[in-house]
Amino acid sequence: MVHVRKRSALVEAPVLACLIDLPLPLDKGWEKEESGRGYLHAAKQHAESLGYKFELFSIRDSGITPERLGDILYHRGVSGILVGAMQDPSTRLRMDWSRFSSVAIGHSVAWPKLNCASNHQFHSMRTCYRNTRALGYRKIGFALQPRLDARVDKNLRASFIVEQLDEPEKNRVPILILEPNEPEAFLAWYQTHRCDAVMYAGTRLPVRHWIEEMGYRVPADVGLVNVGLSDHSGNETGMIQNMHEVGAAAVDLLVSQMQNNRRGIPVNPHYLLLEGTWLEGKTTRKKPQKAKADPVRLS
Repeated sequence: MVHVRKRSALVEAPVLACLIDLPLPLDKGWEKEESGRGYLHAAKQHAESLGYKFELFSIRDSGITPERLGDILYHRGVSGILVGAMQDPSTRLRMDWSRFSSVAIGHSVAWPKLNCASNHQFHSMRTCYRNTRALGYRKIGFALQPRLDARVDKNLRASFIVEQLDEPEKNRVPILILEPNEPEAFLAWYQTHRCDAVMYAGTRLPVRHWIEEMGYRVPADVGLVNVGLSDHSGNETGMIQNMHEVGAAAVDLLVSQMQNNRRGIPVNPHYLLLEGTWLEGKTTRKKPQKAKADPVRLS
C-alpha cells in the first residue's frame, strides 16, 4: 500500500465504491461505530487509512438501475466495489461484474454470490445459547423476523435448532417467526411455552414491550437475550457482532483482490467469518454462584 499512500496530493485518491439500498444522504448516525450500520463507519475509516476514497452509492436512486450504476462506476475508473448489507435479501444486482473486484458484507444479496465478510452468525447463536444456559435458564425460546432470517442465510435459526437438540424434549421451544405488528402471535406463543428466557435479534421486534405488557418483569421473571446487539452499554444481554471489524476485514479482502487483479463473480466464493463478543447486561439474571464446599475437618 506504500504506492497508494505516497501518491501526490494533486492526484485524486482511487475510489472504493460501496453499494447500499438506503436513500442518500444517510443520516449522520451512520458514522457512529455502535450504530446498526457500524460496518460502514469502519469500512470508510479503514479504506481512507489505506489511501482510498470511500464513496456510498444507492441502488435506490430514482432512474438509475444497477446496470447503469455499474457503467457509471466503470467509466469513473472505479475498480473495487463493496456490496453493503441489503435490507431486502431478494436483491439481485444485475451489472457486468467482470469489470470489478467485489466483496459483499454478509449474505443479504440473492445475486451475485460474491466473496464476503460476515459475523459468524452460527457461532454467535451458539455462544448466546450456551451462555444463556450457563446463567441458569432452561427453557429458551427464539423469535425473529422472516426478512432477518433470510438476510443471515438462516444461520441463526439453524444454530438454535442444533442447540435445542441437546435439550430434554420438555425444554424444546419451536422458533417463532413473526413481524413487529404481530403481538398476538407472540402472546400465544409465549403463553403456550412459558419460556424463562427469550432470544431475539436486533431492535425491530419489541420483545421487551410485549413481555412487560403481559405483566412479567425483566429480568426477574423472564430473561431477554439479543443476538444482534448494537447497544454496547450493557443495558441488554447478548452478542456484539463486531460489525466494525467485519467492515474493516471486508475492505482488506477487497483491496487484496484489486491488487491481484481478481475480478468478476467467483466460481467458489470465499467467506471470511468473524466471531462476536458476549456481553452480559441487565436483561438477564446474574450467573449463579457455585456453593463453597465445607472445609475438610481432620480428626
